[in-house]
Amino acid sequence: HVQVQNPNAPELILLGRSITIQVGCLSNSTMLSPALCSGESLEVNGTVYDESNPVGVEVFTAASGCDSTVNISLNFSAAISNDIIATICQGESYLLDGVSYTQSGNYTAILTAASGCDSIVNLNLSVETVAMPVGPNSYAICAGGPLPALSVNVEAGETADWYDTPQGGSLLAQGAVSFTPPAPGTYYAEARNPASGCVSLQRLAIVVATAPPPISTVSRPTCNPFEVGRDTLFLQTPAGCDSLVAVDYFFEALDTTFLSGTTCQWEEVGVQSLVLASQEGCDSIVYLTLALEARLIRRFSTTTCEPDMLGADTIYLQTTDGCDSLIILERTLAPPVVQSSDTVICQGQSIIFNNQVLDTGGTYTDTLLTPAGCDSILQLNLSVEGPFETIREGLICEGGVYNYGDNAYTAPGQYQQYLQSSEGCDSLVTLILEAISPPPALARDDEAAFQSGRTLVNLDLTANDELPGIGEWELEILEAPRHGIFTIDSPGRGSYELFDPEFLGEDSLTYRLCTTVCPDTCSEATARLFFRKDCQEAIEANLPTGFTPDGDGVNDLFDPLGAVADGGCLQNPQNARLVIINRWGEVAFEADPYQPWDGRHQSTGSLAPQGVYFFILEFELSERQWMRRPVHVLLR
Repeated sequence: HVQVQNPNAPELILLGRSITIQVGCLSNSTMLSPALCSGESLEVNGTVYDESNPVGVEVFTAASGCDSTVNISLNFSAAISNDIIATICQGESYLLDGVSYTQSGNYTAILTAASGCDSIVNLNLSVETVAMPVGPNSYAICAGGPLPALSVNVEAGETADWYDTPQGGSLLAQGAVSFTPPAPGTYYAEARNPASGCVSLQRLAIVVATAPPPISTVSRPTCNPFEVGRDTLFLQTPAGCDSLVAVDYFFEALDTTFLSGTTCQWEEVGVQSLVLASQEGCDSIVYLTLALEARLIRRFSTTTCEPDMLGADTIYLQTTDGCDSLIILERTLAPPVVQSSDTVICQGQSIIFNNQVLDTGGTYTDTLLTPAGCDSILQLNLSVEGPFETIREGLICEGGVYNYGDNAYTAPGQYQQYLQSSEGCDSLVTLILEAISPPPALARDDEAAFQSGRTLVNLDLTANDELPGIGEWELEILEAPRHGIFTIDSPGRGSYELFDPEFLGEDSLTYRLCTTVCPDTCSEATARLFFRKDCQEAIEANLPTGFTPDGDGVNDLFDPLGAVADGGCLQNPQNARLVIINRWGEVAFEADPYQPWDGRHQSTGSLAPQGVYFFILEFELSERQWMRRPVHVLLR
C-alpha cells in the first residue's frame, strides 16, 4: 500500500492504490517510479498515467514558493495466466481456489500474485470413468466337485482385481480377468485402468454355491400288488452332478369294458369275453353282449281307384348284415277328386254345363275320369245377378265440378246413369248432388323479425289467416325460402332453419291455403322473415337518463327507442308501450302504442315539475322485453 503526500502540494491520486511522495524545497527533482499491475493507472496533479502514458513530468509549488519537479516513470507487471490440464478418476475431486470439481470441463479461478496483481488459472479437467466388469452373477457346482474359473469382461486397456468384499476388503487376485476361488462363496471383481490407476465405482458380485442334487418324482401304475411303493434311482445330470428320481408305483385295477350289440344269428346270442393286455402289461377284459335283432319291417301306404288292387303286398329283402328285411305295401281306395268352380251370370243370360243349359242359380255336378282312371267330380256354383239400382249422394262446390263415371257435373240436381258391375251386368246409379258453400280459407301475408345469431325459429303461418275449421283445410308450400329450409311440423306450423348463422336481411316463403271440401277455393300468402342485429345493446347504450323539455329544440323529448326506431330490428313496433310514473306512483304519461314523452302531464297538459321520474318501456325483439329505469326531468 503506497500513499503520495505533500503538505504544501496538491494531492496525488493513484487509481486503485495510493503512493506517498515526500516533496520539499531541499530537492527540486523527485523520481516517481512505482510498479503497477496491468490495467491500473496513476493520477498526478490531474494527469492520468497508465500503460498508454507511463512517463511524464509534473511541477509543484510549495508554500515557500519553491518549485518541485516530479519525474514519473511507471512500471507495469504483465498479467499472469496459468493453464492446468488435469485428469482425475470418477469419484475423486480436484481442489482449485477452495472449490472442489468432480465433473469434466473448463474452469477459471482468479488469484492474487505476490506482487498484488491478479493471476488467472485456467483448469481443463477430465474425469476418467471405468465401467463395472460384466459377467455371470452366479455359478452352481456339484457337492464335492471342482471349483469353476470365474471370468469377467472389461473395457479395452483395462484389467480386473478380485476382492472378498464389495468395498475395501482383501485383494485376492490382481490384474486378471479370470480367477479361480479357493472355496464356494461370494467374490467381487473390480475393473482398473493400469495407465491411470482409476477403478470402477462398483464391483461385480459373483456367487459360487453348491447346488443340492435335484429330486424328481414320477408315478407309474402296476398290476402287481408286490410292486406298489417307491423306488429311488440315482442318476447324473449333464453337468456330472447327482440326480435322484423317485418312482411311486400305484396299483391299477383290472380294466373292464362292456359293449352291447345285436345279431340275427341264434348261435351268437349271449355274452362273449375277450382278454387283452394294456401298455403296462396288465390284463384288460372286454365283455360283448349280443341280442337277437328283430326282423326289420317297414310299412308303406298308397291309394288306388281299382278295387282289384286293394290289400297288402309283402316283399322279403336282406340287410347288409345278412338279416331278413320285410317291406309291406298297403293299398286303400282313393276318394273321388272334387273340383269346385264359382260362376256369376247376369239375369237373362245362360251357361252350358254337363250338356245342360243353365240360367238359374244353384249347385250342379258332373263326374269325369282322371288320367289314372279314377272318378273326378266337377262342382259348379252358379249365381245369377239381377239389375242393380244404387243411390249415391254427393256434394258440389259453387263453381266446382263433380266427376262420376264418365260424366262431369257442374250444378246440383239428380242424375241417372247406367254402369257395369265387375261381372259386366248393368247397374243403374241415381246420383243426387247437393250444393255447398263452405267458409273460405283466406291466407294473409306474415312478417316476423329475429335477432342475428338465431339459426332455428318456429313459425305459425296460419296465425292471422281465416280458416274454415279444424281439419277442413290444407296448406301447401309454393315457393321455398332461399336462405334456409322450412319444415312443416303440424298443420300450419313449422320450423325454419337458417343456412348461415351470420345472415342479415330478408327471406320469404309463399304458401297456398285451400279448403278440403272445395279444393278449388284457395288463396295464397307470403311470409317475410327479417334477420337483424340485436337491438338490446343499442337500446341499453343510448338510453337517456334525463331531458330538458324547455322548447329550445335540443333534448326536448324523452325517446328511449329513438336510437333503433329506423333500424328495423323492432318486431311489431306498433305494440311498443311507454309509461312515465312520478315518485309517488302516479302515472304522468302513458303511450300505447309507443310515442316519445314531451315532458307534459297527460291529465293537465302542463309541463311536469322538475325531478326524478320512472319509466316502464315495453317492446318486442325476438320476444317481448320490458325495462324500468329512472329519468331526470330538468327545467331551465
